This record gives sequence, structure tokens and C-alpha cells, in this order.
Amino acid sequence: MTAEKKPNGQRSADLMRDAATTQTAELLQRLNSTPNGLTEEEAAERLEVFGPNEVAQEKAHGWLYRLWVAVRNPLVILLAVIATVTFATAGGTSDYVGGGIMVAMRRPNSRR
Repeated sequence: MTAEKKPNGQRSADLMRDAATTQTAELLQRLNSTPNGLTEEEAAERLEVFGPNEVAQEKAHGWLYRLWVAVRNPLVILLAVIATVTFATAGGTSDYVGGGIMVAMRRPNSRR
């Protein structure tokens, strides 16, 4: 078998799209497979070439990165500016309540 490991990313998306639009017989031929699947020997060879069939793990980001992503969000910036102006020009309790609501709206966006 002359299979080689391909990089992930856009290439994988293109392959999936092609597989979804290709006739079954042609797809099985391209994958060097049959409707009954692979033999034990073929499966062992592909395991050696491609490795185990595992879902990729997403990299865990630290709090500083998550903060940076949240801060550069235009909605978060807008709410922060409006809340700051509201608190700075507050004339009564309702202004503080409005500013507090804006701060509360920002909070869920900063946890992504």
C-alpha cells in the first residue's frame, strides 16, 4: 500500500467534501477498501502507517489567551466603553443598574 500520512486542516475538509459527493464504488476504490471493510492485515498495515484512529485534542488555552480573545471582541469593547460612560455620568440608581447590566453582559463573553 502506498499511503502516506496527510496534514490536517483544510485538506481534511476538502477530502470529506469529495467523499460525500463521490459514488460509493469509486470512493471504495480510492480508499483501497471493499464494502466488507479491510482485512486484518490491511487494518494492521494502515494502523502502522497512519496510527490509531483517534479524535484530535484541542489545545487548552490559558487565562491570558482567553482574556485577549475576549478583549479584542468588538461587542466587549463597545459594552466596556458604554458601561464606563454610564458609570462616569451616573445621576441616579437607574444609571448604576444599567451600567451593572452592561458589565454582566460582558462577563459571559469573556469566558470563551
